[in-house]
Amino acid sequence: MRSRRQRLTTMSVCAALLTAALTAQTRPDILWMRGGNPTAWGNLNAYYSDLVISPNGLYYAAVHNGGRVKIWRVQDGRLVRTIFNSQATPYAVAFSPDSQRVAIGDAFSGNIRIVRICDGVLERTLQGHTNSIMSLAYSPDGSYLASAGYDGKIVVWRLSDYSMMYQHNYYSRAIAFSPDGQTLACGISDGRVLLFRASDGALLQTLSGHTQEVYTVAFSPNGHYLASGGRDRTLRLWRLSDGVSVHTLSAHTYAVVRVAFSPDSAFLASSGGDSRIRVWSVSSGALVYTIEPPDLVGQLMVGYTTDGQYLVSAGQYLHFWRASDGEHVRDGGGYDDAVFSVAFSPDEQFLATGSEDGSVKIWRVRDGSLAHAFTPYGRFSHVFAVAYSPDGEYLAVGGASYAGEVRVYRTSDWELVATLSPHLVQIRSLAFSPDGQYLVSGDYYATIRVWRVSNWMLERTFVHGSGGGFEIHSLAFSPDGNYLASASRDGTVRVWDWRNGTTLYTTGPHDTAYPYTITFSPDGQYLLEGGLLRTARLRNASTGALVRDYISTDDPLHVAFTPHGQHLVHGGFRGLFFWHINNNTAPVLTYTDEAIGVRCLAVSPSGKWFAYGRLDAVVVLARNPVGPQPEGDVNADGCVDDADLLTVLFAFGETGAGIPEDLNKDCTVDDADLLLVLFNFGSGC
Repeated sequence: MRSRRQRLTTMSVCAALLTAALTAQTRPDILWMRGGNPTAWGNLNAYYSDLVISPNGLYYAAVHNGGRVKIWRVQDGRLVRTIFNSQATPYAVAFSPDSQRVAIGDAFSGNIRIVRICDGVLERTLQGHTNSIMSLAYSPDGSYLASAGYDGKIVVWRLSDYSMMYQHNYYSRAIAFSPDGQTLACGISDGRVLLFRASDGALLQTLSGHTQEVYTVAFSPNGHYLASGGRDRTLRLWRLSDGVSVHTLSAHTYAVVRVAFSPDSAFLASSGGDSRIRVWSVSSGALVYTIEPPDLVGQLMVGYTTDGQYLVSAGQYLHFWRASDGEHVRDGGGYDDAVFSVAFSPDEQFLATGSEDGSVKIWRVRDGSLAHAFTPYGRFSHVFAVAYSPDGEYLAVGGASYAGEVRVYRTSDWELVATLSPHLVQIRSLAFSPDGQYLVSGDYYATIRVWRVSNWMLERTFVHGSGGGFEIHSLAFSPDGNYLASASRDGTVRVWDWRNGTTLYTTGPHDTAYPYTITFSPDGQYLLEGGLLRTARLRNASTGALVRDYISTDDPLHVAFTPHGQHLVHGGFRGLFFWHINNNTAPVLTYTDEAIGVRCLAVSPSGKWFAYGRLDAVVVLARNPVGPQPEGDVNADGCVDDADLLTVLFAFGETGAGIPEDLNKDCTVDDADLLLVLFNFGSGC
């Protein structure tokens, strides 16, 4: 009787967890995210305004002027959280001492948002400033938060009740707590550094030496020194025991905007408006080395990882540098610009993506690691389309090149096997026939070309409509390979007997709601159109007759069917929407968290996963919520078994965001996750 009661209790708990997950979820069940540099959205003047490393050493966060705070894992560069609020523009960020939260200081409004990293929940908004927040700092024990604003106020908040403890009327953009939490340092506009007692704000000491505004301050981890830098292009190292300036360092040619000590207090890194990072010996003041990042675009932010192995810099891009000698280790963000195209390999082992930055990247589906990368047309070009052949032997790439080339690569060794070049303008879309014998390409002038794969020779050419600048946005074969659909910016969709180039029917024009993507249902009965005016259209594939519209709060620019054909998904600027094919009343699921600015979309062949690329240069792989994968299948092999149980057990006790074994997404691998595996044990096997 007791065991039966225990089983019922376990089932009730699991049911409650499952119900809560389904009803409250606004974020896809993300396996991994990569990328996130700020030059996406076409903003060549984009840059990072702040950079911080979490105290536990797991994460680094950066704020860029595209309006987002992004948090990555130090270990592998995996993006774990994007924090975005359309009503706020972040400028400064700080990690809480337990690394569970970030404080975000907003520009213009002067609000401070406390956000939980695990789920992105806004816990509190602090209002006290009337203009932009320039700097934030937590006390080491988490009792206080200090903020410096463009309104000329320095405020210290008591976090136990979020009350304002005290404020000082100084214009400051640089604040920091001492390692013991007893002192608050503030660099102010007249060149002084003021040291206050943290508990009550009493002035303890004034450090004078800079001739212009102080932009940055930092305490050494051992508590012996304070470093400051500013508009006068100098760094000063102050001995705290007596307030003496022991070193004045003046190699920077523009203002010094960030200083950071190595964890052992032996070195000091500085960065500034001259786009250089300089590392100095604390004991002697000697310059150890200088780093010249490739993105020479003005001010740089810099910080040490907590283990002291790396320096992280943020300017126009993110970079990791080896702390011992300044050698470049890796980029910190992934892509530099919007992700335009995404495609799964037929065996679902890899995900290919093409970007506005001109690169193609091949990601391992299992963990998001980068398997291969290349730039088919050079750095200053775009890749608009990538397509795998049905057997996975080839990857075709189309984009913006002067020659209008389609390039085909052998996936076993990434050798270029064919260059298809009669196109005179950029390639906008690609599709292989289901039998793999043909490749079709569409270009900016609405020309469609059919290529025979066996010899890569041109078979035929036909034009969608009048051509002349009405580019082919999308191409799709019917599952039986008999028909080809093309979507053009002229507002029409055409379905072709592609073997002879004749049009079977045309839908549209749709005025301003030109079709952006098209796809056939797996059974070939329907043709789905995605475009503008917040409407996805389902049509009879044989006749083009409208079956139903799916009207949402977003433009369904990118559409896809799940492999079983019962659901469709579309994404755009405001989110991802899943619909049952027979019900256009309301979406089954709507995702807005980590789903803003979707630029391309694909569902894996088995339906286990879906992937999408974003305008902010992020690639996302997530579990398909309406797919065949059972709940509790941690390793995504389709079966909940001992392997999943062991995976959760080995990760038991881990905390943080973005952990695959954290099935209920509460940022802790615990009993609840084990229960989800046990409750679903045997499913799919």
